[in-house]
Amino acid sequence: MHAKELNIINGQEGWHLLDVRTPVEFRQAFIRGSVNMPVNDIVKGTMPEIPEGARLCLICQSGKRAEKARLYLKERYGLEAEILEGGVDAWKAQGLALEKDPSFRGLPLMRQVQLAVGVFNLAGFLLAWLVSPFWLTLPVITSMGLVFAGATGFCGLAFLLSAMPWNRSCKNRCTR
Repeated sequence: MHAKELNIINGQEGWHLLDVRTPVEFRQAFIRGSVNMPVNDIVKGTMPEIPEGARLCLICQSGKRAEKARLYLKERYGLEAEILEGGVDAWKAQGLALEKDPSFRGLPLMRQVQLAVGVFNLAGFLLAWLVSPFWLTLPVITSMGLVFAGATGFCGLAFLLSAMPWNRSCKNRCTR
């Protein structure tokens, strides 16, 4: 489903929007009317509450996690679901409005990743200069992680950071 199509049906009776991103991503920017349930919770067996007879549209940042959730929901529960093609990125690219949780005061997840990689690289170079060249492995590892994230769309560091207590403040499910 394209962003403009979803914008037209959003809020209509019979549709349920399920955002499968992490709680911190959801709180930073979400589509009005969507409910947050991370794909990892779904895969662990948490069944999303979907009104009887409702059509389901899955949302993530770019579409990859939504596809994973769609396959799992079909296989495990026999549920059919639409996917927002291109995810929240496509929604933004169309100039459509996103909401933000006004109580969210944390750093966006990607900024946390950038800060962590920068600190690891700086620490590795300083330790290599002051202690032992062995410490150059730290910036090499973080660089390899960035290349992998760019090639696959999966960032292991973002996944780890999203599980940190400061990023898990949304109790159970967030609904907007």
